[in-house]
Amino acid sequence: MLLIQKESFKDVNDDKLKKLRPIIDCNGLIRAKTNISNRHDTIDFKFPIIFPSDHTVVKLLVMNSHNDLLHAGISMLMSHLREKYWIIKGRKTIRNCIRNCVKCQRFKAKKCELTPGILAKDRVSDAATFEIVGVDLAGPLYLRNGPKAYIVLYTCAV
Repeated sequence: MLLIQKESFKDVNDDKLKKLRPIIDCNGLIRAKTNISNRHDTIDFKFPIIFPSDHTVVKLLVMNSHNDLLHAGISMLMSHLREKYWIIKGRKTIRNCIRNCVKCQRFKAKKCELTPGILAKDRVSDAATFEIVGVDLAGPLYLRNGPKAYIVLYTCAV
């Protein structure tokens, strides 16, 4: 984590970090100073570790969390990651990672719309009732008493 921060940020006074009020912890990690610092909670939650959005390891972290949370959406993934980390432009980074997820693309695919076919001449011409019929057969059906039964279904196609 320290290497990621050293590669991406010059120092604590970096322009990208000013709004996050960065502090350096005892391990040398740059953390964001949040408004909930007086809360009784973990250090990671009160002071999340700051990560850049464009680092490969950060993208792998996002994809790993996305898979662990069973392909969760942007909001759920963001709230899960914010318990420990603060990713600069996090929503955009998460959106791009989810957009590259093959399973999520497959489940969000649009259905192909079929145009209705042209009706047969018998279906659109005027005819008397049951002049044009369809027949369907079913069976054998085994009854409790032992004999077999068959079904013949006549359908009027007019």
